[in-house]
Amino acid sequence: MRHKLLLAALVAAFSIGASAKSLIKNQKPQVKVLQKLPGMVKTQGMAIHGNYLLAVTQFGKASIYDIRENKLINVMYVPWQETDSKAPHANAACFGREYAPGNKDLPLLYVSTWYWNTGRTCQIYDVRRQADGKFTMDLVQTIYPNNLDKDIFGSGCSDWVVDTDKGYIYALTYKLEGSSTLTDGNAQMITKFRLPKLKDGKHIHLKNDQILDHYQLEMFNYSQGKTYYKGHIYINSGNVHCPYWMWLRAIDLKQRAMVNKSSLATVIPGEPEGLDVLNGKLVLFTYSKSGELYELTY
Repeated sequence: MRHKLLLAALVAAFSIGASAKSLIKNQKPQVKVLQKLPGMVKTQGMAIHGNYLLAVTQFGKASIYDIRENKLINVMYVPWQETDSKAPHANAACFGREYAPGNKDLPLLYVSTWYWNTGRTCQIYDVRRQADGKFTMDLVQTIYPNNLDKDIFGSGCSDWVVDTDKGYIYALTYKLEGSSTLTDGNAQMITKFRLPKLKDGKHIHLKNDQILDHYQLEMFNYSQGKTYYKGHIYINSGNVHCPYWMWLRAIDLKQRAMVNKSSLATVIPGEPEGLDVLNGKLVLFTYSKSGELYELTY
């Protein structure tokens, strides 16, 4: 009996420490249209929680859908910092794990501004259902990386991804200034922080001593949507003008390495944008006027 208990403890410890299997393989995926969402036009970041899908544009608007009923609930105005000259590009978006007080429907939403010359912030929103069933967005916190050492954090655009299992936030930043510059010396910088809580304040100015880990990987040219799922960060990249840059990558956070890379060239029509996981499978949409939500399987 003692040996059985010891074996069970070892198995449990291994399971906790081991990384889950990647959702992608080193081959092109099988792609099917999962849904066609009405009114989804030229969107950027996407986040899914339960039956809700939220898609953010670069024009200061966001659409929220009930994907179970395949219907648009409403379009929202996206507030942003008064110091910014324009709405966040919203290159990536994800839901976190903390709920604003009184909000029982959706956790906080993390939106990446994706402007290297205006702070490269992560803006956090309370997306709340009102009495009429429609949703509103309120800016409740902003994360600023301005004070960080650029040799560690990077100098280019940043996207932010929340580890909803362990309570960390990762910044994925280009080493060189700009948004998507495929030049000698550029790389994808990965920096890990504790996920701030709402009680920490409305303005979070990160410092070097708050960095928990950092490393760099190969350049992800035209980096697009990002999402976290079971120990991995998934990233799509590329645009229609350069199909050989259209890739889907998996980063194993325990190994601190890219473990899979799958070509999206010729398998999806259009520039890959929003990315998330639905029912254990990766889903994405493209920068188009047609609103298809694609499911990727291997």
